[in-house]
Amino acid sequence: MRSRLIPVATALAVATSTALMMAPTSTAAPAAGGDSSAKLTNTNFAFTATGYGTLVEGGMVPADSGTTGFSTIACTNQAGKTRDNYIAEVNVPGLGTISGVRTDVQTRQRKNKVFSLAKHSVADVSILDTPLGSLSITGVSATSRVTYTKSGPDKGFKTATNTSVLGIKLQPAGGLPAQTLPLPTPDQPIEIPGLATISLGKSIEKKNRQGATAYANALFIHV
Repeated sequence: MRSRLIPVATALAVATSTALMMAPTSTAAPAAGGDSSAKLTNTNFAFTATGYGTLVEGGMVPADSGTTGFSTIACTNQAGKTRDNYIAEVNVPGLGTISGVRTDVQTRQRKNKVFSLAKHSVADVSILDTPLGSLSITGVSATSRVTYTKSGPDKGFKTATNTSVLGIKLQPAGGLPAQTLPLPTPDQPIEIPGLATISLGKSIEKKNRQGATAYANALFIHV
């Protein structure tokens, strides 16, 4: 009988923002909603914004462990919506412990601009203790933003993404001194034999006359 190990792949700090031009809507009065904003304003745009701390795929991962810190604003034409989520600590099967998972998503209208924004951060990731040691990743964040400016030199859709990682530290087994590892680069992942491979995530920005989408993923980990 043959057995095999199935790797667990984890995306860290993922943020997605979208804004699409719509046909003119009625000038209805601002609506009240179940979010934290005091005022909602109808616009001629369709917004979405989504973020989460981790997305785990592969291995023996329960179905309800797929995402942590998930927060989303579904398709809406209203500016002024806000959603957030915070998890102090959670154990992710096949990966380790995730701490300080925070998501903020929003749609806004300011003067001659409307925008969709998603921000996500993970304060600390402690990857499984193994006979080879353990790994800690700190300060992981991703932001995506789509903006439409109604007039002026910047008129039209704009996209922006940003990702960052503060540090990666390896604690070898046997009481050896901890090692600060270099951060991965776009063409050079960090590989810790027998423990994990850490790669930079990807950012995607797309726009045309009718709409725009921005996607940012800070890190990708293969355990």
